[in-house]
Amino acid sequence: MKKISALIILFFILFTSAQAQTVKTIWLVRHAEKLTDNPKDADPNLSEKGFTRAKDLGKYLAKKNIAQIFSTPYLRTKNTAEPLAKSLGIGIETYNTKNNFEFAEKLKSSGYNNILVVGHSNTVLEIAKYLGAKTLLTILKDEDYDFIFEVIIRQDRVAIKTHHFGAKHHLSEIK
Repeated sequence: MKKISALIILFFILFTSAQAQTVKTIWLVRHAEKLTDNPKDADPNLSEKGFTRAKDLGKYLAKKNIAQIFSTPYLRTKNTAEPLAKSLGIGIETYNTKNNFEFAEKLKSSGYNNILVVGHSNTVLEIAKYLGAKTLLTILKDEDYDFIFEVIIRQDRVAIKTHHFGAKHHLSEIK
């Protein structure tokens, strides 16, 4: 009986220890460069530079164990995520940007620990905020296509790291 009790206690300790160490990483990125030749086009595709950047994103995240990918329903976001999704053999789930707080809650409760979210200049930082991250940036400018934000959630602690991928245009790094 003592052996069974000791095994149950040991199992409980190991189980709670494993739960306490669970880390969720959510990668947030704005879509790559889009075509701008038709200002009336509400859903433009990626430009040539954009398709190159999408491939660069796939290479950048290839070894990050991404298990789930989200994109808004627009061509530019889906095509930004596509090279990575294809190389990993996983689908791209669409999300609606009308309620980023709700979406952030969905990300937190996802059963996956490594997630990519492709959004827009006006949604990426807001989602980071709703995840509990404090970014040094307050806006993404029109030319800000090379930022990628790594949001790390460990229990109730949230950290964010800012990286760049693909062709850079910034003179300094923001951490």
